[in-house]
Amino acid sequence: MTKVIFRTWKDTKTVIALFPEIKADLAGNCESYMSKGGHGAANYDHIIRMTRPSTWREYDQMWGELNQMGYYMLKQIQRKPRRVAYLTPVRERYRYE
Repeated sequence: MTKVIFRTWKDTKTVIALFPEIKADLAGNCESYMSKGGHGAANYDHIIRMTRPSTWREYDQMWGELNQMGYYMLKQIQRKPRRVAYLTPVRERYRYE
């Protein structure tokens, strides 16, 4: 099951899908998808500040697009899980105290 968060940009009203449990790079960014831009890395905290939660009518088309791409088992969530180890920066993950 793939957890997904749908958000809408405040200025352009376009929808972005965030996949908080899919690591995009070593900088701690998660995978994201937009209809016009495709897949890419996204800073979760920045996206949350710059967007608002999407309504079903706004993300309905994107849900269909994701299903066509192979994301069949989607679970929509409101916020990222509290314990996602790979979303923390690499230098903090291996810090010894």
